[in-house]
Amino acid sequence: MEREPRRVRDDIKTRSLKGLVWATGESFGVALISLGSFVVLARLLSPQDFGIVALATVFVYFCNVLTGHSFADVVVQRPEMEGDHLDTAFWSTLAIASALAAACLAGAGTLSLMLGEPALAGALRWLSLVPPLSALSSVQMALLRRGMRFDVVAR
Repeated sequence: MEREPRRVRDDIKTRSLKGLVWATGESFGVALISLGSFVVLARLLSPQDFGIVALATVFVYFCNVLTGHSFADVVVQRPEMEGDHLDTAFWSTLAIASALAAACLAGAGTLSLMLGEPALAGALRWLSLVPPLSALSSVQMALLRRGMRFDVVAR
């Protein structure tokens, strides 16, 4: 009887260490892709256009943070998971992301006037598509994290 709990502990320890390695790899990968995107945009865009895209990205990133830390976290933390829970998490996350995208679309003109940058409105309208697209995969990614499948998440 004593051997079984030790085997379970060893399995959890091994999975945790592998998860740490994959999560670290994912962080480095995201950082490298971000740096690459930054360099490409800096080379392709004028300094003013680059600043406009960067400013619009701040608002879209804020929307993604709000969306990403809503119902998907519940999927990871809830001890028992049923189909209704997953459906609710998916549709609620998509609804929140869509509402935030609609707010970006509706407020783009006002925000560009407030900040004195007319070109911001167009960039923000296009980038407002990102939160709903990101929301489409948030519950699936949460399920992978719940199952400690960090290797799939990182790839």
